[in-house]
Amino acid sequence: ACTTSLGVFGKDKLVFWREKDNGLRVFPYFAAKTLINLVDITIQPLIFIAIYDSMTLPSISFGMYYLIALLVVWWTTSAGTLISVLVSDQSNALVAAVAFVLITGGFINGVSPNYKELGDFTKALTSLSYNRWAVESVTVASYGNYPEYMWPLSKALMNVAGYCGLDENEVP
Repeated sequence: ACTTSLGVFGKDKLVFWREKDNGLRVFPYFAAKTLINLVDITIQPLIFIAIYDSMTLPSISFGMYYLIALLVVWWTTSAGTLISVLVSDQSNALVAAVAFVLITGGFINGVSPNYKELGDFTKALTSLSYNRWAVESVTVASYGNYPEYMWPLSKALMNVAGYCGLDENEVP
């Protein structure tokens, strides 16, 4: 989603500045581009979750998975749009977008090493990671569907990972 959003504002920078110099109002231009991009933002997670749901048969509802995926796409699309505005060259913007998503989603996500094992600075850094929140949301929603007799195990597993702040409330 991050790379597909690079073209929302990035490709039309020259046209935008020329039109702005001739009296184009900025807010209507921004609103129109953003509203058109909302179609992509809502369809991308729908297609992904439809395929993922049919292959894995997850324990949480389609609607919950769609909501989490929608928020991930919203975050990455916003990051891609910001990168497209800040980086002047399109090929450099593509590299920057891929690197940014890989770093924030792949490296600082609180999965490996898990959130409980991280230091204070790294914990603060993972709070910016969209994937940390997505993984935690899916995990908590999945454990919430377990039968009641498995709740102590679910709490213990979330405590080991450091999800929901359970590691901070631990009694020695």
